[in-house]
Amino acid sequence: SFDFRNKKKYGWRENHETVLVNGKEHDSTEYSNGYYSGVSARESCFCCPYKTVNLPGNITLGDAWGIEKEDGDFNDNRGVSLVLLQDEKGEELFEKSKQSLIYRKVNIENYNKQKTFHEPYKRPDNKDAFWSTYYEHSYQKAYSRFLRVPLKTKVLRKLKKLLLRG
Repeated sequence: SFDFRNKKKYGWRENHETVLVNGKEHDSTEYSNGYYSGVSARESCFCCPYKTVNLPGNITLGDAWGIEKEDGDFNDNRGVSLVLLQDEKGEELFEKSKQSLIYRKVNIENYNKQKTFHEPYKRPDNKDAFWSTYYEHSYQKAYSRFLRVPLKTKVLRKLKKLLLRG
């Protein structure tokens, strides 16, 4: 099995995936490093026509990034979904299901500022080089060359977290 973001162990803010192979868990950040860097994204992600809050369909689901600013008590560090009701049918469907949900109404303007609503992802400059290295050599070589987070950066991130908590 593959858990893209292991919320039980690490919470929502940490990008650790857990892979279960033959009954043994392996924790990593390799997949998420590739995902968030954009090297593993499809080409269509860089010219996506659906970068707007007014989407076709009845309901749009997404991540409620920034929920801690909007409603800190609702943030459980396990992830909160943003549900956009696009039309009357979406409202009707939500009404039918809301008794089984824990939800709060929020101001869309607090989420509408996010770039992901309005702009396609920027194509990484190193995407072609990553895949060229992958096919010519190996995944390990491509990862080490283009995605591995330097130790100095890891240490600085840990220190920042510790300082923010204390």
